[in-house]
Amino acid sequence: MIPSFFCSRRVFRVLPLLSGLTAAWLVSLPVQTGAQTPNVPVPPQSLPIGVRGEQGACLVSPQETSAGEAIFSTRPVFVWQGATISRIELTDVTEGRVTWSGRPELPVPQIAYHSTPLTPGNAYSWTLYGQAGDVLGTAPFRVMTAEQRADVDSALNALVTRLNQEGRTPAEINVAVVDYFNNQGLWSDAITAAVNANPRSPILGRYVLTTRDRICGR
Repeated sequence: MIPSFFCSRRVFRVLPLLSGLTAAWLVSLPVQTGAQTPNVPVPPQSLPIGVRGEQGACLVSPQETSAGEAIFSTRPVFVWQGATISRIELTDVTEGRVTWSGRPELPVPQIAYHSTPLTPGNAYSWTLYGQAGDVLGTAPFRVMTAEQRADVDSALNALVTRLNQEGRTPAEINVAVVDYFNNQGLWSDAITAAVNANPRSPILGRYVLTTRDRICGR
Protein backbone atom coordinates (compact mmCIF):
# COMPACT_ATOMS: atom_id res chain seq x y z
CA MET A 1 0.00 0.00 0.00
CA ILE A 2 1.41 3.38 -0.99
CA PRO A 3 1.38 5.85 1.93
CA SER A 4 -0.42 9.14 1.37
CA PHE A 5 2.41 11.20 2.76
CA PHE A 6 6.14 10.73 3.28
CA CYS A 7 8.44 13.17 5.00
CA SER A 8 12.07 12.70 6.00
CA ARG A 9 13.39 15.75 7.83
CA ARG A 10 12.88 18.54 5.30
CA VAL A 11 12.50 16.44 2.15
CA PHE A 12 8.89 16.23 1.02
CA ARG A 13 8.07 13.35 -1.33
CA VAL A 14 5.31 14.39 -3.70
CA LEU A 15 4.40 11.21 -5.59
CA PRO A 16 2.42 9.50 -2.80
CA LEU A 17 0.49 12.73 -2.29
CA LEU A 18 -0.44 13.10 -5.93
CA SER A 19 -1.27 9.42 -6.29
CA GLY A 20 -3.53 9.53 -3.24
CA LEU A 21 -4.14 13.25 -2.87
CA THR A 22 -5.25 13.21 0.74
CA ALA A 23 -5.55 16.34 2.83
CA ALA A 24 -2.56 15.34 4.97
CA TRP A 25 0.22 16.67 2.77
CA LEU A 26 2.87 19.04 4.05
CA VAL A 27 1.58 18.86 7.63
CA SER A 28 4.95 17.60 8.90
CA LEU A 29 7.05 20.19 7.15
CA PRO A 30 8.69 22.74 9.44
CA VAL A 31 7.61 26.34 9.19
CA GLN A 32 10.28 28.42 7.50
CA THR A 33 11.05 32.05 8.09
CA GLY A 34 11.49 34.77 5.52
CA ALA A 35 8.59 33.49 3.42
CA GLN A 36 7.55 35.24 0.26
CA THR A 37 3.94 35.52 -0.83
CA PRO A 38 3.54 33.16 -3.82
CA ASN A 39 1.91 34.46 -6.98
CA VAL A 40 -1.38 33.01 -8.17
CA PRO A 41 -0.69 30.50 -10.99
CA VAL A 42 -2.20 31.66 -14.28
CA PRO A 43 -4.40 29.04 -16.02
CA PRO A 44 -2.99 28.00 -19.41
CA GLN A 45 -4.43 29.47 -22.60
CA SER A 46 -5.15 25.97 -23.91
CA LEU A 47 -7.99 25.26 -21.49
CA PRO A 48 -10.80 23.23 -23.05
CA ILE A 49 -14.48 24.08 -23.22
CA GLY A 50 -16.50 22.58 -20.38
CA VAL A 51 -18.69 19.56 -21.10
CA ARG A 52 -22.21 21.01 -21.16
CA GLY A 53 -25.09 19.04 -19.70
CA GLU A 54 -28.69 19.44 -18.58
CA GLN A 55 -29.97 22.06 -16.11
CA GLY A 56 -26.98 24.30 -16.80
CA ALA A 57 -24.43 21.71 -15.69
CA CYS A 58 -20.85 22.23 -16.84
CA LEU A 59 -18.42 19.40 -16.14
CA VAL A 60 -14.98 20.91 -15.56
CA SER A 61 -12.43 18.38 -14.39
CA PRO A 62 -11.20 15.84 -15.13
CA GLN A 63 -11.99 15.63 -18.83
CA GLU A 64 -10.26 14.58 -22.01
CA THR A 65 -9.33 17.45 -24.28
CA SER A 66 -9.29 17.45 -28.07
CA ALA A 67 -5.54 16.73 -27.89
CA GLY A 68 -6.25 13.65 -25.77
CA GLU A 69 -4.16 14.61 -22.73
CA ALA A 70 -4.33 12.14 -19.85
CA ILE A 71 -4.23 13.02 -16.14
CA PHE A 72 -1.49 12.10 -13.67
CA SER A 73 -3.49 11.68 -10.46
CA THR A 74 -5.04 8.32 -9.68
CA ARG A 75 -7.34 10.03 -7.16
CA PRO A 76 -8.66 13.12 -8.94
CA VAL A 77 -10.99 15.84 -7.73
CA PHE A 78 -14.25 16.10 -9.67
CA VAL A 79 -15.28 19.71 -10.32
CA TRP A 80 -18.39 21.05 -12.02
CA GLN A 81 -20.48 24.22 -12.16
CA GLY A 82 -24.08 25.33 -12.49
CA ALA A 83 -26.15 22.42 -11.19
CA THR A 84 -27.33 20.86 -7.94
CA ILE A 85 -26.49 17.17 -8.02
CA SER A 86 -27.40 14.14 -5.96
CA ARG A 87 -24.39 11.99 -6.82
CA ILE A 88 -21.45 11.31 -9.14
CA GLU A 89 -20.87 7.96 -10.79
CA LEU A 90 -17.42 6.86 -12.05
CA THR A 91 -17.16 4.27 -14.83
CA ASP A 92 -14.02 2.39 -15.86
CA VAL A 93 -14.61 2.46 -19.62
CA THR A 94 -11.66 0.15 -20.30
CA GLU A 95 -13.09 -2.56 -18.05
CA GLY A 96 -16.73 -1.72 -18.78
CA ARG A 97 -17.98 -1.33 -15.22
CA VAL A 98 -19.06 1.28 -12.68
CA THR A 99 -16.34 1.49 -10.03
CA TRP A 100 -17.48 4.23 -7.64
CA SER A 101 -20.31 6.55 -6.68
CA GLY A 102 -20.06 9.60 -4.43
CA ARG A 103 -22.35 12.26 -2.98
CA PRO A 104 -21.39 15.89 -2.35
CA GLU A 105 -21.04 16.65 1.35
CA LEU A 106 -20.52 20.39 1.07
CA PRO A 107 -22.37 23.13 -0.86
CA VAL A 108 -19.33 23.28 -3.12
CA PRO A 109 -19.41 21.88 -6.68
CA GLN A 110 -16.55 19.42 -6.21
CA ILE A 111 -15.87 15.98 -4.76
CA ALA A 112 -12.44 14.55 -3.93
CA TYR A 113 -12.09 10.89 -4.91
CA HIS A 114 -10.56 8.87 -2.05
CA SER A 115 -11.40 5.31 -3.11
CA THR A 116 -9.20 2.70 -4.82
CA PRO A 117 -6.56 4.39 -7.02
CA LEU A 118 -7.50 4.51 -10.68
CA THR A 119 -5.63 2.18 -13.04
CA PRO A 120 -2.83 3.80 -15.07
CA GLY A 121 -3.57 3.71 -18.78
CA ASN A 122 -7.30 3.09 -18.37
CA ALA A 123 -10.09 5.24 -19.81
CA TYR A 124 -12.84 6.53 -17.49
CA SER A 125 -15.94 8.69 -17.51
CA TRP A 126 -17.81 10.46 -14.74
CA THR A 127 -21.50 11.26 -14.73
CA LEU A 128 -23.50 13.84 -12.77
CA TYR A 129 -27.00 12.91 -11.57
CA GLY A 130 -29.67 15.43 -10.60
CA GLN A 131 -31.98 15.38 -7.60
CA ALA A 132 -34.53 13.30 -9.53
CA GLY A 133 -31.90 10.75 -10.54
CA ASP A 134 -31.67 12.10 -14.09
CA VAL A 135 -28.36 12.25 -15.95
CA LEU A 136 -27.06 15.84 -16.16
CA GLY A 137 -23.86 15.18 -18.09
CA THR A 138 -20.90 12.85 -18.66
CA ALA A 139 -17.22 13.65 -19.25
CA PRO A 140 -14.50 11.22 -20.40
CA PHE A 141 -10.87 11.19 -19.28
CA ARG A 142 -7.86 8.90 -19.25
CA VAL A 143 -5.13 8.20 -16.69
CA MET A 144 -1.49 8.32 -17.82
CA THR A 145 0.31 5.03 -18.33
CA ALA A 146 2.70 3.86 -15.61
CA GLU A 147 5.66 4.95 -17.73
CA GLN A 148 4.23 8.44 -18.27
CA ARG A 149 3.46 8.79 -14.57
CA ALA A 150 7.02 7.76 -13.69
CA ASP A 151 8.38 10.66 -15.76
CA VAL A 152 6.12 13.16 -14.00
CA ASP A 153 6.95 11.61 -10.64
CA SER A 154 10.67 12.11 -11.26
CA ALA A 155 10.21 15.76 -12.22
CA LEU A 156 7.99 16.49 -9.23
CA ASN A 157 10.30 14.85 -6.73
CA ALA A 158 13.26 16.81 -8.10
CA LEU A 159 11.25 20.05 -7.89
CA VAL A 160 10.02 19.53 -4.34
CA THR A 161 13.37 18.28 -3.05
CA ARG A 162 15.06 21.40 -4.45
CA LEU A 163 12.45 23.69 -2.90
CA ASN A 164 12.86 22.04 0.50
CA GLN A 165 16.62 22.43 0.26
CA GLU A 166 16.05 26.13 -0.45
CA GLY A 167 13.97 26.38 2.73
CA ARG A 168 10.67 27.14 1.02
CA THR A 169 7.48 27.13 3.07
CA PRO A 170 4.61 24.63 2.68
CA ALA A 171 2.52 27.35 1.03
CA GLU A 172 5.26 28.08 -1.50
CA ILE A 173 5.70 24.38 -2.29
CA ASN A 174 1.95 23.95 -2.75
CA VAL A 175 1.90 26.75 -5.31
CA ALA A 176 5.03 25.42 -7.06
CA VAL A 177 3.45 21.98 -7.50
CA VAL A 178 0.24 23.49 -8.89
CA ASP A 179 2.30 25.74 -11.14
CA TYR A 180 4.29 22.76 -12.43
CA PHE A 181 1.12 20.95 -13.52
CA ASN A 182 -0.30 24.18 -14.89
CA ASN A 183 2.78 24.87 -17.03
CA GLN A 184 2.75 21.30 -18.35
CA GLY A 185 -0.85 21.74 -19.52
CA LEU A 186 -2.03 19.28 -16.85
CA TRP A 187 -4.70 21.63 -15.55
CA SER A 188 -6.88 18.82 -14.13
CA ASP A 189 -3.96 17.75 -11.94
CA ALA A 190 -3.30 21.39 -11.04
CA ILE A 191 -6.90 21.65 -9.81
CA THR A 192 -6.58 18.41 -7.84
CA ALA A 193 -3.35 19.55 -6.16
CA ALA A 194 -4.85 22.97 -5.39
CA VAL A 195 -8.01 21.56 -3.82
CA ASN A 196 -6.05 19.10 -1.65
CA ALA A 197 -3.39 21.59 -0.56
CA ASN A 198 -2.71 21.74 3.15
CA PRO A 199 -2.51 24.34 4.57
CA ARG A 200 -5.52 25.68 2.71
CA SER A 201 -4.57 28.50 0.41
CA PRO A 202 -6.66 31.46 -0.77
CA ILE A 203 -4.19 31.79 -3.65
CA LEU A 204 -4.87 28.26 -4.86
CA GLY A 205 -8.56 28.67 -4.18
CA ARG A 206 -8.58 31.59 -6.62
CA TYR A 207 -6.73 29.45 -9.16
CA VAL A 208 -9.45 26.77 -9.00
CA LEU A 209 -12.26 29.33 -9.33
CA THR A 210 -10.54 31.17 -12.19
CA THR A 211 -9.87 27.95 -14.10
CA ARG A 212 -13.42 26.69 -13.55
CA ASP A 213 -14.96 29.98 -14.66
CA ARG A 214 -12.80 30.13 -17.79
CA ILE A 215 -13.66 26.58 -18.78
CA CYS A 216 -17.39 27.06 -18.26
CA GLY A 217 -17.61 30.69 -19.40
CA ARG A 218 -17.03 30.10 -23.10
